[in-house]
Amino acid sequence: MRIKYKDNGYILCFLLCFILSYLVLLKSDYFPADFLPYTEIYDGTYGEINNIEPAFLYLTRLFHYLNFPYIFFAMLVCALCLSWKIKYARKIIKDSYIYLFLYVYVSFYVFLHEMTQLRIAIAVTMCYVSVYYYFYKNCVKHALPWMVLAILFHYSALLLFMSLFIYSYRGLLIVIIGFVICMSFLNVYADTIALYLPNEKIVNYLYSISSSLDNRNDLAIFNLNNIIFLSIFILIFYLSRYIKLNDNEAKFIKYVQCSGILAFCIFFLASGVPVIAYRTAELLRIFYPMALVLILSHIKNNNMRYFIAVIIVILSGLMLFITLRAVSIVGQGL
Repeated sequence: MRIKYKDNGYILCFLLCFILSYLVLLKSDYFPADFLPYTEIYDGTYGEINNIEPAFLYLTRLFHYLNFPYIFFAMLVCALCLSWKIKYARKIIKDSYIYLFLYVYVSFYVFLHEMTQLRIAIAVTMCYVSVYYYFYKNCVKHALPWMVLAILFHYSALLLFMSLFIYSYRGLLIVIIGFVICMSFLNVYADTIALYLPNEKIVNYLYSISSSLDNRNDLAIFNLNNIIFLSIFILIFYLSRYIKLNDNEAKFIKYVQCSGILAFCIFFLASGVPVIAYRTAELLRIFYPMALVLILSHIKNNNMRYFIAVIIVILSGLMLFITLRAVSIVGQGL
């Protein structure tokens, strides 16, 4: 039987995912900050092993019991996470745009997640699956288990779970007001709340968040990272008004817009604690690559489509440079 071209392209895309996983071999040299903790988690010697999310802990114990070397475990996680994102992105985006999606996603997140933070890489992959079922299949009973599993791989996925219900500006306004009230409440009652939290890691996050309003750095919102994300948000916001989307696509794009606004608000309010500010904003923007490419695929005018594609490529290239610099790869000669 003759294999269709688009199927060949799909297979090639999967091969690219597995080829990219070979970059994990550079972890010990170029990602030392994350390499050592994850190897310790893998062999069970990590000092705060009880604070690690249970699903990831059981997964690593299984592979360690099977005498699977950590570096190959990391490569497998990288390849499978990328492949699953491609699999579900292909259900939303036209096949001819799947390479662009891979390029944009790699530029924005692969060196932050798949190459370094395996827990969040797995969690985000499951969030992609959950969002597909939630927005495109309108099937909460299939979306919910994936989101719960994502939370069990990384607790921060709880933020994405809560954000799923924000796909209107009215709901977004209520959430922002509620977030400000909660921040003020935490600032006053952090000591009392800490008594009821399960582990030290969450308690430390609580105290960091509660003090972030007092230590806020307003200038942090003007860095290049946020300027690029603001440019992408503007692209998504304005282009979505001039293209025709079906109901499911429109709902998904509105969700991405609301999440983007929420990301800027939380980043501003929590800028006194950079780790929390960047991680929160990063998670809320995780669907930007898919939204960008989806909108691009619906632009009818060829000249406009090519122009926007060039802008997307440039912005993605800038973000890749920022990311490589952040994980100290550029300075070490990769």
